[in-house]
Amino acid sequence: MTQKIFLIGMPGSGKTYWGSVIATLKGVPFIDLDAYIEEKEQKTIADFFREHDEKAFREIENAFLADIIESTEGCLIIACGGGTPCYKDNMNMMKQNGIVIYLKAEISFIAKRLKNNKDGRPLLAGYDDLETRLKQLLEDRSTVYEQADHILQADYVTATTFDEILKHV
Repeated sequence: MTQKIFLIGMPGSGKTYWGSVIATLKGVPFIDLDAYIEEKEQKTIADFFREHDEKAFREIENAFLADIIESTEGCLIIACGGGTPCYKDNMNMMKQNGIVIYLKAEISFIAKRLKNNKDGRPLLAGYDDLETRLKQLLEDRSTVYEQADHILQADYVTATTFDEILKHV
């Protein structure tokens, strides 16, 4: 593997989990973009949203994504935030610098995974009907997500699924 691999998809679709697993199996570096932002900003994403608005977050997210792309050479697996590809020119930037894989998940699958962990996710916090909110976000984002180089069903993906894609990278 010689390229950057960008994992995109809805919150809770498994981007961080699979990014970490595949990076370990392939012996390549892994970066979770949200964790990277939290480290650089010295605050959680939720705290950032409490102090600023989503537009300010998307600005720094774009800047840090560009920084990661420009400052690293060779293979790297990057788990992007759910909204990352949908703002600024992020999707094009990712596609020009690597392979974009969309982990597509059913709303019920995501809701089940996030039902006890939505408060740390600013775009989900405060919504009583999690499935309705997730459907709204997916509706807003799906046309961008579908531009990925590969689309994998998150509820059925395995390490072998990634091997099939990555052996050509």
